[in-house]
Amino acid sequence: MVQGMSRRHLFDNGYPVSGATLLAGSEVLLAVARQAVRGSHFRLAMCLLRLIDTSQRVADSRENFTRLSHASSAQADTAVEEHAGHEPGERPSCEGPDRP
Repeated sequence: MVQGMSRRHLFDNGYPVSGATLLAGSEVLLAVARQAVRGSHFRLAMCLLRLIDTSQRVADSRENFTRLSHASSAQADTAVEEHAGHEPGERPSCEGPDRP
């Protein structure tokens, strides 16, 4: 090995590598890492926005479900109260099944 160049690099293939080459390589690796961090911050922000949107839609659907279930239960109670006290023979019978 050449005197003063005792460092080895992963991709040096056994050849001596100068300090400038190592510095340039480290700058490239730092740039790639910074880009990856920016990308992960963006993905994290998008996931948080989707989570907020989803939680809002879930809250809205729960509200709608509660409102609809109260309305349908009130209608069902009214229907039961209307037919309370009727004998089975007083109502018309249902049609038979469509099967032969």
